[in-house]
Amino acid sequence: MPVLFNKTIMDLDSYINEYIVCLAHIQQSVTLTLKDKIDAFNTAESLAIDINGMIEKILSKNINSFNINDIYNLIDLLAKPINTSISKEIDIFEKRLKLEEKKYYSVKEAIELLTDNKNDIYLSVDKINRLLSYKKLYIDEVDREKNKELEKKLKETVNKYNQEFDSIRFKTFKEMIRGVNHKNEEYFYKTNSFVINNYLSELSIIESIDLNKDYIGFIIEKDKDIHIRIKKDESQIDYVINAQYTGDIASLYIIGYIVHSNSKVDFYINETFTKSSMNSYLNAFNITPIIKRWNECYSTYYANKLQKTNAEDDAKKHIDDFFSGRIN
Repeated sequence: MPVLFNKTIMDLDSYINEYIVCLAHIQQSVTLTLKDKIDAFNTAESLAIDINGMIEKILSKNINSFNINDIYNLIDLLAKPINTSISKEIDIFEKRLKLEEKKYYSVKEAIELLTDNKNDIYLSVDKINRLLSYKKLYIDEVDREKNKELEKKLKETVNKYNQEFDSIRFKTFKEMIRGVNHKNEEYFYKTNSFVINNYLSELSIIESIDLNKDYIGFIIEKDKDIHIRIKKDESQIDYVINAQYTGDIASLYIIGYIVHSNSKVDFYINETFTKSSMNSYLNAFNITPIIKRWNECYSTYYANKLQKTNAEDDAKKHIDDFFSGRIN
Protein backbone atom coordinates (compact mmCIF):
# COMPACT_ATOMS: atom_id res chain seq x y z
CA MET A 1 0.00 0.00 0.00
CA PRO A 2 1.36 3.46 -0.85
CA VAL A 3 1.93 5.90 1.99
CA LEU A 4 -0.99 8.33 2.30
CA PHE A 5 -0.26 11.83 3.54
CA ASN A 6 -1.76 15.20 2.64
CA LYS A 7 -2.62 18.51 4.30
CA THR A 8 -5.79 17.09 5.87
CA ILE A 9 -3.85 14.29 7.56
CA MET A 10 -1.13 16.74 8.60
CA ASP A 11 -3.83 18.95 10.16
CA LEU A 12 -5.32 15.91 11.92
CA ASP A 13 -1.89 15.01 13.30
CA SER A 14 -1.47 18.55 14.65
CA TYR A 15 -4.99 18.61 16.16
CA ILE A 16 -4.55 15.20 17.81
CA ASN A 17 -1.24 16.25 19.41
CA GLU A 18 -2.90 19.36 20.82
CA TYR A 19 -6.04 17.45 21.83
CA ILE A 20 -4.09 14.82 23.77
CA VAL A 21 -2.31 17.57 25.74
CA CYS A 22 -5.68 19.28 26.33
CA LEU A 23 -7.17 16.00 27.65
CA ALA A 24 -4.31 15.68 30.15
CA HIS A 25 -5.08 19.16 31.48
CA ILE A 26 -8.76 18.22 31.73
CA GLN A 27 -7.83 15.05 33.65
CA GLN A 28 -5.54 16.90 36.08
CA SER A 29 -7.78 19.97 36.53
CA VAL A 30 -8.92 20.85 40.05
CA THR A 31 -11.59 23.28 38.80
CA LEU A 32 -13.59 20.99 36.50
CA THR A 33 -16.22 18.72 38.03
CA LEU A 34 -16.03 14.95 37.63
CA LYS A 35 -19.06 15.19 35.33
CA ASP A 36 -17.20 17.72 33.14
CA LYS A 37 -14.27 15.32 32.90
CA ILE A 38 -16.45 12.29 32.16
CA ASP A 39 -18.26 14.21 29.40
CA ALA A 40 -14.94 15.32 27.88
CA PHE A 41 -13.50 11.80 27.98
CA ASN A 42 -16.70 10.33 26.52
CA THR A 43 -16.33 12.77 23.63
CA ALA A 44 -12.69 11.70 23.24
CA GLU A 45 -13.73 8.05 23.08
CA SER A 46 -16.38 8.88 20.48
CA LEU A 47 -13.83 10.77 18.37
CA ALA A 48 -11.38 7.87 18.70
CA ILE A 49 -14.05 5.50 17.36
CA ASP A 50 -14.75 7.89 14.46
CA ILE A 51 -11.04 8.13 13.58
CA ASN A 52 -10.54 4.38 13.75
CA GLY A 53 -13.67 3.79 11.66
CA MET A 54 -12.45 6.28 9.08
CA ILE A 55 -9.07 4.54 8.83
CA GLU A 56 -10.64 1.09 8.50
CA LYS A 57 -12.87 2.38 5.70
CA ILE A 58 -9.91 3.92 3.84
CA LEU A 59 -7.65 0.89 4.28
CA SER A 60 -10.40 -1.45 3.07
CA LYS A 61 -10.05 0.08 -0.39
CA ASN A 62 -7.79 -1.44 -3.01
CA ILE A 63 -5.41 1.52 -3.06
CA ASN A 64 -3.13 1.90 -6.08
CA SER A 65 -1.62 4.57 -8.30
CA PHE A 66 -4.75 4.70 -10.45
CA ASN A 67 -7.20 5.59 -7.68
CA ILE A 68 -4.90 7.52 -5.34
CA ASN A 69 -6.60 10.86 -6.07
CA ASP A 70 -9.99 9.35 -5.24
CA ILE A 71 -8.54 8.06 -1.97
CA TYR A 72 -7.25 11.52 -1.07
CA ASN A 73 -10.71 12.94 -1.82
CA LEU A 74 -12.17 10.31 0.51
CA ILE A 75 -9.66 11.26 3.21
CA ASP A 76 -10.67 14.92 2.89
CA LEU A 77 -14.36 14.02 3.00
CA LEU A 78 -14.03 11.87 6.15
CA ALA A 79 -11.24 13.63 8.07
CA LYS A 80 -12.18 17.30 7.73
CA PRO A 81 -15.36 17.00 9.88
CA ILE A 82 -13.30 15.16 12.52
CA ASN A 83 -10.69 17.94 12.44
CA THR A 84 -13.46 20.49 12.97
CA SER A 85 -14.92 18.54 15.93
CA ILE A 86 -11.51 18.20 17.61
CA SER A 87 -10.74 21.88 17.06
CA LYS A 88 -14.04 22.90 18.69
CA GLU A 89 -13.41 20.61 21.68
CA ILE A 90 -9.92 22.09 22.14
CA ASP A 91 -11.30 25.64 21.97
CA ILE A 92 -13.95 24.90 24.62
CA PHE A 93 -11.50 23.61 27.21
CA GLU A 94 -8.64 25.98 26.38
CA LYS A 95 -11.03 28.80 27.30
CA ARG A 96 -12.41 27.06 30.40
CA LEU A 97 -8.96 26.13 31.69
CA LYS A 98 -7.20 29.21 30.28
CA LEU A 99 -4.65 27.07 28.45
CA GLU A 100 -3.81 29.47 25.64
CA GLU A 101 -0.45 30.33 27.20
CA LYS A 102 -0.15 27.62 29.87
CA LYS A 103 0.55 24.06 28.85
CA TYR A 104 2.37 21.86 31.32
CA TYR A 105 2.68 18.58 29.40
CA SER A 106 4.39 17.30 26.28
CA VAL A 107 2.45 14.81 24.13
CA LYS A 108 4.47 11.93 25.59
CA GLU A 109 3.84 13.07 29.18
CA ALA A 110 0.16 13.61 28.40
CA ILE A 111 -0.25 10.05 27.07
CA GLU A 112 1.45 8.65 30.19
CA LEU A 113 -1.01 10.57 32.39
CA LEU A 114 -4.06 9.71 30.30
CA THR A 115 -3.35 5.96 30.40
CA ASP A 116 -2.50 5.84 34.12
CA ASN A 117 -5.41 3.99 35.78
CA LYS A 118 -4.44 5.43 39.16
CA ASN A 119 -6.21 8.63 38.06
CA ASP A 120 -9.94 9.03 38.74
CA ILE A 121 -10.59 9.10 35.01
CA TYR A 122 -8.33 7.78 32.27
CA LEU A 123 -8.21 6.42 28.74
CA SER A 124 -7.17 2.83 28.15
CA VAL A 125 -4.26 2.20 25.79
CA ASP A 126 -6.56 0.80 23.11
CA LYS A 127 -8.55 4.07 23.10
CA ILE A 128 -5.37 6.11 22.74
CA ASN A 129 -4.37 3.80 19.89
CA ARG A 130 -7.71 4.50 18.19
CA LEU A 131 -7.06 8.23 18.48
CA LEU A 132 -3.68 7.65 16.85
CA SER A 133 -4.87 5.09 14.30
CA TYR A 134 -4.65 7.67 11.49
CA LYS A 135 -0.87 7.10 11.58
CA LYS A 136 -1.48 3.79 9.81
CA LEU A 137 -1.97 5.82 6.64
CA TYR A 138 1.63 6.95 6.50
CA ILE A 139 3.67 4.62 8.71
CA ASP A 140 4.74 1.74 6.49
CA GLU A 141 8.00 -0.09 7.17
CA VAL A 142 8.45 -1.10 3.53
CA ASP A 143 7.80 2.32 2.03
CA ARG A 144 9.39 4.44 4.75
CA GLU A 145 12.81 4.55 3.08
CA LYS A 146 11.18 5.69 -0.15
CA ASN A 147 9.47 8.63 1.50
CA LYS A 148 12.25 10.90 2.68
CA GLU A 149 10.19 13.99 1.96
CA LEU A 150 7.38 12.70 4.16
CA GLU A 151 9.81 11.97 6.99
CA LYS A 152 11.26 15.44 6.60
CA LYS A 153 7.79 17.03 6.84
CA LEU A 154 6.88 14.95 9.87
CA LYS A 155 10.17 15.78 11.57
CA GLU A 156 9.66 19.48 10.87
CA THR A 157 6.14 19.28 12.31
CA VAL A 158 7.33 17.49 15.47
CA ASN A 159 10.28 19.87 15.92
CA LYS A 160 8.02 22.89 15.45
CA TYR A 161 5.56 21.53 18.01
CA ASN A 162 8.38 20.75 20.49
CA GLN A 163 9.90 24.21 20.09
CA GLU A 164 6.52 25.89 20.54
CA PHE A 165 5.77 23.69 23.54
CA ASP A 166 9.14 24.41 25.18
CA SER A 167 8.64 28.13 24.63
CA ILE A 168 5.20 27.96 26.27
CA ARG A 169 6.52 25.79 29.12
CA PHE A 170 9.39 28.22 29.80
CA LYS A 171 6.95 31.15 29.83
CA THR A 172 4.69 29.21 32.21
CA PHE A 173 7.72 28.36 34.38
CA LYS A 174 8.63 32.05 34.67
CA GLU A 175 5.03 33.04 35.47
CA MET A 176 4.75 30.44 38.24
CA ILE A 177 7.74 31.84 40.15
CA ARG A 178 5.90 34.27 42.38
CA GLY A 179 8.01 34.37 45.55
CA VAL A 180 11.01 36.61 46.21
CA ASN A 181 13.46 33.82 47.03
CA HIS A 182 14.95 33.02 43.67
CA LYS A 183 18.11 33.75 41.72
CA ASN A 184 19.06 32.94 38.12
CA GLU A 185 16.00 30.68 37.87
CA GLU A 186 16.28 30.53 34.08
CA TYR A 187 19.67 28.81 34.51
CA PHE A 188 18.04 26.09 36.57
CA TYR A 189 15.51 25.59 33.75
CA LYS A 190 18.25 25.48 31.10
CA THR A 191 20.50 23.23 33.19
CA ASN A 192 17.70 20.81 34.06
CA SER A 193 16.55 20.65 30.42
CA PHE A 194 20.16 20.01 29.36
CA VAL A 195 20.40 17.12 31.83
CA ILE A 196 17.10 15.63 30.61
CA ASN A 197 18.06 15.93 26.94
CA ASN A 198 21.61 14.61 27.32
CA TYR A 199 22.00 12.50 30.47
CA LEU A 200 18.61 11.30 31.71
CA SER A 201 19.05 7.65 30.68
CA GLU A 202 22.61 7.62 32.11
CA LEU A 203 21.60 8.78 35.58
CA SER A 204 22.00 6.14 38.28
CA ILE A 205 22.64 6.20 42.03
CA ILE A 206 26.29 6.80 42.92
CA GLU A 207 27.48 5.68 46.35
CA SER A 208 30.90 7.34 46.11
CA ILE A 209 32.55 9.84 43.77
CA ASP A 210 36.10 9.92 42.46
CA LEU A 211 36.63 13.63 41.82
CA ASN A 212 39.42 12.84 39.36
CA LYS A 213 37.03 11.00 37.05
CA ASP A 214 33.85 11.87 35.17
CA TYR A 215 30.56 10.87 36.83
CA ILE A 216 26.83 11.14 36.11
CA GLY A 217 24.30 10.27 38.79
CA PHE A 218 22.11 10.79 41.84
CA ILE A 219 23.65 11.20 45.29
CA ILE A 220 21.78 9.92 48.35
CA GLU A 221 22.29 12.42 51.16
CA LYS A 222 19.15 13.82 52.76
CA ASP A 223 15.69 12.30 52.88
CA LYS A 224 13.33 13.77 50.23
CA ASP A 225 16.24 15.38 48.34
CA ILE A 226 16.93 14.51 44.72
CA HIS A 227 20.58 15.42 44.30
CA ILE A 228 22.11 15.34 40.81
CA ARG A 229 25.85 15.57 40.23
CA ILE A 230 27.52 15.44 36.84
CA LYS A 231 31.15 15.93 35.84
CA LYS A 232 31.81 15.54 32.14
CA ASP A 233 34.80 16.98 30.29
CA GLU A 234 34.91 20.68 31.23
CA SER A 235 31.38 20.79 32.64
CA GLN A 236 30.11 20.29 36.19
CA ILE A 237 26.47 20.28 37.23
CA ASP A 238 25.30 20.02 40.82
CA TYR A 239 21.76 20.71 42.01
CA VAL A 240 19.23 19.55 44.60
CA ILE A 241 15.45 19.35 44.17
CA ASN A 242 13.27 19.07 47.27
CA ALA A 243 9.48 18.87 46.88
CA GLN A 244 7.30 18.16 49.91
CA TYR A 245 3.97 18.79 51.65
CA THR A 246 3.10 20.32 55.02
CA GLY A 247 -0.64 19.98 55.49
CA ASP A 248 -2.35 21.68 52.55
CA ILE A 249 0.78 23.67 51.67
CA ALA A 250 3.44 22.37 49.29
CA SER A 251 6.97 23.65 48.82
CA LEU A 252 9.56 23.32 46.09
CA TYR A 253 13.17 24.15 46.91
CA ILE A 254 15.93 24.00 44.30
CA ILE A 255 19.57 25.01 44.69
CA GLY A 256 22.62 24.34 42.58
CA TYR A 257 25.09 25.51 39.97
CA ILE A 258 26.55 24.80 36.56
CA VAL A 259 30.23 25.19 35.66
CA HIS A 260 31.86 25.16 32.25
CA SER A 261 35.56 25.84 31.92
CA ASN A 262 36.14 28.81 34.27
CA SER A 263 32.55 30.10 34.21
CA LYS A 264 30.08 29.30 36.98
CA VAL A 265 26.44 30.29 37.54
CA ASP A 266 24.60 29.59 40.81
CA PHE A 267 20.82 29.32 40.95
CA TYR A 268 18.10 28.73 43.53
CA ILE A 269 14.31 28.76 43.75
CA ASN A 270 12.11 28.55 46.85
CA GLU A 271 8.36 28.46 46.15
CA THR A 272 5.33 27.62 48.30
CA PHE A 273 1.85 26.93 46.93
CA THR A 274 -1.27 24.87 47.55
CA LYS A 275 -0.93 21.09 47.67
CA SER A 276 -3.28 20.67 44.68
CA SER A 277 -0.87 22.70 42.50
CA MET A 278 2.14 20.39 42.98
CA ASN A 279 1.76 18.47 39.69
CA SER A 280 1.36 21.72 37.77
CA TYR A 281 4.60 23.07 39.26
CA LEU A 282 6.53 19.84 38.67
CA ASN A 283 5.48 19.80 35.02
CA ALA A 284 5.97 23.52 34.41
CA PHE A 285 9.45 23.30 35.96
CA ASN A 286 10.12 20.16 33.83
CA ILE A 287 11.00 18.16 36.95
CA THR A 288 8.66 15.21 36.32
CA PRO A 289 11.15 13.29 34.07
CA ILE A 290 13.83 13.66 36.77
CA ILE A 291 11.50 12.33 39.49
CA LYS A 292 10.48 9.41 37.29
CA ARG A 293 14.13 8.52 36.60
CA TRP A 294 14.99 8.91 40.30
CA ASN A 295 12.18 6.51 41.27
CA GLU A 296 13.40 3.95 38.71
CA CYS A 297 17.00 4.21 39.93
CA TYR A 298 16.09 4.11 43.62
CA SER A 299 13.87 1.04 43.16
CA THR A 300 16.73 -0.79 41.43
CA TYR A 301 19.25 0.41 44.01
CA TYR A 302 17.06 -0.60 46.96
CA ALA A 303 16.29 -4.02 45.44
CA ASN A 304 20.02 -4.70 44.91
CA LYS A 305 20.82 -3.52 48.43
CA LEU A 306 18.10 -5.76 49.89
CA GLN A 307 19.44 -8.69 47.88
CA LYS A 308 22.96 -8.08 49.26
CA THR A 309 21.55 -7.80 52.81
CA ASN A 310 19.66 -11.09 52.43
CA ALA A 311 22.79 -12.77 51.05
CA GLU A 312 24.82 -11.51 54.02
CA ASP A 313 22.13 -12.72 56.46
CA ASP A 314 22.19 -16.16 54.81
CA ALA A 315 25.98 -16.24 55.08
CA LYS A 316 25.87 -15.33 58.80
CA LYS A 317 23.28 -18.04 59.47
CA HIS A 318 25.47 -20.60 57.68
CA ILE A 319 28.51 -19.63 59.79
CA ASP A 320 26.44 -19.69 63.01
CA ASP A 321 25.23 -23.19 62.09
CA PHE A 322 28.85 -24.20 61.55
CA PHE A 323 29.91 -22.81 64.96
CA SER A 324 26.99 -24.52 66.69
CA GLY A 325 27.80 -27.86 65.11
CA ARG A 326 24.56 -28.12 63.16
CA ILE A 327 26.64 -28.51 59.99
CA ASN A 328 30.14 -29.87 59.48
